[in-house]
Amino acid sequence: MKTIKRYSFQSEIRHNNKTYYVNAISSAKEQADKENDTLKVLLYNRRLEGKTDLHGNKYEPSIWYYSLNKNI
Repeated sequence: MKTIKRYSFQSEIRHNNKTYYVNAISSAKEQADKENDTLKVLLYNRRLEGKTDLHGNKYEPSIWYYSLNKNI
């Protein structure tokens, strides 16, 4: 599984001449799909980068999983 960083959400990503599609089920579970080739994408918000929340913790990026299967 490869991890990449992005600043904009896309429904499909081309990486190494392969097209990866959003895997909503894995993203909701916050677990990578073991059966398929999976791409982990950290989605950062430019406005929140370097900022902290009310408790002093830095904002974390959203995690999305992409797989080669389009129908998931």
